Amino acid sequence: MLMNKVLEELKKDIQSPPNVQSSGTHIPQFRVGLIITGKTLEFALQDSLQSQFLELTGLCQAVVCCRATPLQKSEVVKLVRNQLKVMTLAVGDGANDVSMIQVADIGVGISGQEGMQVSE
Repeated sequence: MLMNKVLEELKKDIQSPPNVQSSGTHIPQFRVGLIITGKTLEFALQDSLQSQFLELTGLCQAVVCCRATPLQKSEVVKLVRNQLKVMTLAVGDGANDVSMIQVADIGVGISGQEGMQVSE
């Protein structure tokens, strides 16, 4: 329930940007990026929160998932592909990226001993 409230507050804050004063004629555009850790993804990827999480990410210009498990990486790709009905691209350089790369519509394994495991 707490994560639900956090997601709602974040969406509300993004949709109501602060007043930005500009001395010139150009008014700066309000841009938002989201950095989410694996611990937080654990909650955001629960069935009951996935829609809200996707709505929040849709309000951002960039989303960075860090310290995510291999399973979380593939779940994020699946969520985006299945819910947003878009083509997905996943790029990885290690064995822990294999499941994410395989679930994407286009998967790229960067050359090297670990990256080559994608094709196995």
